[in-house]
Amino acid sequence: MQQITLRVSDDCMRFVRHTARERRTAEAEVWRELIERGIHHSDYVVSELDRITKLTVQSLCMSQRVAGHFDEDLVCRARNDARVLISRIGEAREDRDEN
Repeated sequence: MQQITLRVSDDCMRFVRHTARERRTAEAEVWRELIERGIHHSDYVVSELDRITKLTVQSLCMSQRVAGHFDEDLVCRARNDARVLISRIGEAREDRDEN
């Protein structure tokens, strides 16, 4: 095992200390568990995002084909709407990251 050093919030430290006392185990054991759980959960989140992305793209393609069949202009308007919404999402994320 390798020793590492990191800075965490006071809330995180209190949680680890409380959990270690509750389990009657060393704080280091709780830290190892949290780190491993976080790594494995990250893999799960990435796979879920990949699955959701594929479903979204499939739905988008089907919707555009159906809309294009009825009204080609509708597809262009929908794409413009999507650009505006994606831009707003990006702005909201930037605002959240700044705060």
